[in-house]
Amino acid sequence: MAAGWTDWANTRGEARRTGLIHGTVNEVAFLLNVASLLARKRQRRRLGKVLSGTALGLAGLGGFLGGQLVYRHGLGVGKTLAHPQG
Repeated sequence: MAAGWTDWANTRGEARRTGLIHGTVNEVAFLLNVASLLARKRQRRRLGKVLSGTALGLAGLGGFLGGQLVYRHGLGVGKTLAHPQG
């Protein structure tokens, strides 16, 4: 996550907005997976499955947005800090 936020700090415009949504969605997916593990540990299997399924859907959305950042905006593709991305 830290590497992603570091990349995001050097963006602007639409890439910056997309990156913010991408990072937020992925962090929420991570937290939902942690919550799923805790729920399953407490014998709340059904809740754990719902949380995990929701996290999976969000991770898919985050992956799509990550693809947009790379293929549409060129983030992380031979750019340096001397040339803002996005």
